[in-house]
Amino acid sequence: MRAIKSIWTDYTRANQLASLIRFSVSLLISMILVRVYFTIDEVGRFEYLILLSSTFSFFVGFAYTSAALSKIPKSDQLEWPRLLRQMLWQLMMSAAVISIFALVVIKLSVRFNWIAIEANQEWYIVGYCFLLIVGIIPEVYYLLYRKAKSLLIWAVVYYAIQLLLVLILVFLRQPIEYIFLGYMAWQLLRFVWSLHLLRPKWNIDWLEQRKWFFFSLPLMGHFILGSGMDYLDGHLVSQFFSDSDFLFYRYGAKELPISIVLVNALSAALIPLLSQDTSQVTVLRERTIRLINLLFPVSIALLFLSPVLFSVFYDPEFIVSAVIFNIYILVLSSRILLPQVLLYAHNDNKALLRFSGIELFVNFVLSIVLMRFLGFYGIAAATVVAFLLNKVLTILYIKKRYGLHVGQYLPIKSYLIWVFLLFATCLLSIYMIQLDFYGSIIW
Repeated sequence: MRAIKSIWTDYTRANQLASLIRFSVSLLISMILVRVYFTIDEVGRFEYLILLSSTFSFFVGFAYTSAALSKIPKSDQLEWPRLLRQMLWQLMMSAAVISIFALVVIKLSVRFNWIAIEANQEWYIVGYCFLLIVGIIPEVYYLLYRKAKSLLIWAVVYYAIQLLLVLILVFLRQPIEYIFLGYMAWQLLRFVWSLHLLRPKWNIDWLEQRKWFFFSLPLMGHFILGSGMDYLDGHLVSQFFSDSDFLFYRYGAKELPISIVLVNALSAALIPLLSQDTSQVTVLRERTIRLINLLFPVSIALLFLSPVLFSVFYDPEFIVSAVIFNIYILVLSSRILLPQVLLYAHNDNKALLRFSGIELFVNFVLSIVLMRFLGFYGIAAATVVAFLLNKVLTILYIKKRYGLHVGQYLPIKSYLIWVFLLFATCLLSIYMIQLDFYGSIIW
């Protein structure tokens, strides 16, 4: 009860719950789209439009969110509204530039048959890309001002609207393209709410714009290199496999449903705290212990349950997605490590960029190699290896540069025990799938 009550006052937990709501609604929508009148290929093409839009926009949104949470808390609080308004202006300009770039790239890709989309859908992608970038303000605003209750209410209302839009369009039996247009209208609501929160004035401080740009530029590179492979994996599958295979891969490549949500929310919430006082590193350790005790047991249970869950909630064909899902669950072994939060707190963006570049290179090479032997399962396995390598290098760097031993922010012994159990269980679960152990249960 104490934990439940604290959600309304603890902005870290509120952000975790808000992220969990976002993921849950997204998962529910995916199940609805598969279960109604759309074919698997149609849903696959719809998901590919989402992937294309996100590919051109994700690094800008992540970079400016991280920049705001690490840069603004170090300023006088009276300056925060002005800094947020200037960031909004920069987001709008960045969104315009990137949208034009996306339009050119997509048109060229269609012309040379690198990608296949229907006529005029490039405008859907560009519009959605623009809205994804300019709509990051609400969460940043509530996290900065530690408005836990407002953040939670916003998440409930906003994602309820998304679900309602999809249900209405499905009830009216609209084509899949209308679902995408509904997503655009839903994202537009974020931008309108951003204007309401900041009430921007028509003045652009070009000196401040320059500071924002050069501060965020290394972070953009970090997210392109560090998270870009998540998007590149999807494009590799779309190029070498069918639309239905792409859908199986995309719905399976989700890691543990709550791990990425809770860990990233914790990371975002602790960046401003550690930016103001890096001696608060013990808070990082305490929160990590809580997540380990929650996420590893749940992950191990899901490794056994995933084939049944995917078959029941989607279709028996999606047992292929369960294998992908089980491999991606192994990412938890490195996802739970949060040394990058300390790099954000020290504004050490160059180190973030360096290690992300190594991860991208290793991931890409391994994906190409393993794909030849294991199909798209090899792409998933490459992600697990490369992501773990990034975290190990970051931990070693922090020890050398800042004198912080991994034991100061991670319970090493319990972590290693849980990781061993996680990998052993994953191998056992995949072996059981190969033996068709779940076939009799599902059918």
